[in-house]
Amino acid sequence: MRSRHLCVLLPGFDGDGRLFAPFLAESPPWLEPRVVALPTDAPRGYDELEEWLWQRLPTGRPFALLAESFSGPLAVRVAARRPRLLTHLVLAATFLRSPLQPWLAPFGRLACPALFTWPPPALAVRILLAGWDAAPALISAVRDTMANLRPEVAAARARAALSTDARSAFARVEVPTLWIDASADRLLGPGHVDDALASRPGVRAVRIEGPHTILQRRPRACLAEIARFFDASDGAAGR
Repeated sequence: MRSRHLCVLLPGFDGDGRLFAPFLAESPPWLEPRVVALPTDAPRGYDELEEWLWQRLPTGRPFALLAESFSGPLAVRVAARRPRLLTHLVLAATFLRSPLQPWLAPFGRLACPALFTWPPPALAVRILLAGWDAAPALISAVRDTMANLRPEVAAARARAALSTDARSAFARVEVPTLWIDASADRLLGPGHVDDALASRPGVRAVRIEGPHTILQRRPRACLAEIARFFDASDGAAGR
């Protein structure tokens, strides 16, 4: 029988965790998901979010971290501090350094609250995040979560993502790690998997057909890869 895993889920840019609903609906009995919504009371970059999350990690039992998109570098930074009870790290459709091309990096400083006053248009959500064939319910969910995100908080997250470089932190992570790459990700440029493998050659990297919102669009495929990953790492630990 497969071991039951407590898994802390860290959401993407929206931060509130509601977009995990399709993934949670497919979660099998062996996975005990626990969504941790990111704070919205004040603008925070990765430094502040790292300290905030560190204080909220499970203390009574072993756990895995699963982070998507914006929360990837956050999970990496926390995992690099080697929490005593952390057993696995799963990263989905994410990055270790700015998702912008290098020549566009200076534009990251221009991210300001005014850019996030309104939720992204449905067309932009389909092109960059959810795919042309996404269900209207997913498009609405993405736009609703963004509409509820305070512009100054969104701007702080954008600046953090566009200026981060978590490669050295990733190299210090010691727990087994799974990197899920979305084959049709139009939000992130190429090379992020290469960054991961260059920092830690032993990382398990898989590519799943789908857009940036891979956990929402392909939850069963993602869960199947996570199950194989847990089984393989648990088996190795038992030998």
